[in-house]
Amino acid sequence: MKSIQFNKHLFYLEESGALIWPKKSVGIVSDLHLEKSSYFAKDGIFLPPYDSYETLLNLKKMIETNDLKKLILLGDIFHDNFGFERLEKNSKKIFKSILDSNEIVFVHGNHDENINIPDVKFFNNFTENNINFSHEPKENNNHQVCGHLHPKITLKVNNKKISKKCFVLTKKIIFLPAYGKFTGGLDIKHNVFKKYIDKNSIFFPIHNNKIYKVNDFLTFENKKL
Repeated sequence: MKSIQFNKHLFYLEESGALIWPKKSVGIVSDLHLEKSSYFAKDGIFLPPYDSYETLLNLKKMIETNDLKKLILLGDIFHDNFGFERLEKNSKKIFKSILDSNEIVFVHGNHDENINIPDVKFFNNFTENNINFSHEPKENNNHQVCGHLHPKITLKVNNKKISKKCFVLTKKIIFLPAYGKFTGGLDIKHNVFKKYIDKNSIFFPIHNNKIYKVNDFLTFENKKL
């Protein structure tokens, strides 16, 4: 894991795509998009129906490995508002064990903003130690951790291009990669990142041992991408 300082707090960038706050035994994840395969199956688009089970197993393992006590879920945890009801029994069992073993902060995302899960407290935004946790980045000057954009980075390895989910780290914002098995990504070169990334931003691809700087990928003109 890579360690970073953000708003004077130590965090770890976990290879699974989770952000770990060790001092508080907190894990932060975003965009699991559970039950995405069953959502598409309703329209006759059939994907392997194991995404929720694999994603939840990975999440449970991450929690246990890091000895976490609290989990902040930054929205789009389910792909739609009825995803919780569609969880098959083994996936629901894992999900329930995660809820029962940890304090849960569930921040609404645009996909699951009206979801109802028994005994779970929901927030539009959650603030702790002057850090705002939300699904989408907010137009303010606060330090914030968010998801939504599913950042990914394209690397050249052995003359081949591969894409990896990545963390995006700026002075005031940490963008988390999408945690779910069936979640795609938005390349950091996409225009939507222009308003957030500057020459001091860095990228950390998951399952990779290196941190990359902006100049490795992007060209600046007059301080704009």
